[in-house]
This record gives sequence, structure tokens and C-alpha cells, in this order.
Amino acid sequence: MEINKKSVDNVTILYFTGNFNLIFSSYIKQTLFDELNNEKDIILNLKATEFVDSTGVGLLVEMANKFRDKGLKFILTNMNYEVQNILNVANLLDMLQNFEDEEEALNYLKSK
Repeated sequence: MEINKKSVDNVTILYFTGNFNLIFSSYIKQTLFDELNNEKDIILNLKATEFVDSTGVGLLVEMANKFRDKGLKFILTNMNYEVQNILNVANLLDMLQNFEDEEEALNYLKSK
């Protein structure tokens, strides 16, 4: 798992490459907690994420709630079919704010 970071205005964008799973969950969680402490909205670009397992799904839900509790946005973008399908089967697509691409998410955040 590789995570790259970019800042645009008051938004942090994280680019995930690899699987979002149990093996990398501690690393992913620590990265997201570090960003939570920066108190910026966050976009997770999952374009290069091939798979999310149940641990990854749980982590997404947990972190979305933590960001929401701080009044911050937690947005997923660029999900491939497999990732989107996993979240859909778990009935989480409505709970986890998501957009087709990064530009759409940034435009949404600018309008808020």
C-alpha cells in the first residue's frame, strides 16, 4: 500500500495504491488519524485501489464518522467497479459520501 498526498485549498487529497485491507489497516488508519488532526476536509482517491476487504470497509465507516463528528467532509472518489460493488452490497454507498472523480468532489466542497 502506498499513500500519496496533495493539498488543494483547505482540502487534503490522499491517493491510495494497492489493496485497502487488514494487512495495511494500521498504516491506513494512522495516516487518516494524522489527517483528522489537521482539521481539513479529505478526499480519498481510490483510482488505484483494487480491493477493499471487510476490515477496510469498517475503517472507512469509522473514519467517515470521526471526520463527520469534527464537522469535516470525508469523500471517496474514483472507485472502480469492485470497490463500489463491495460498498453497495454492504449498503454503505449512501452513508459514505462519494463522487465519480476528484474534480467533482472539489467542486462540491468549494460550493459548501
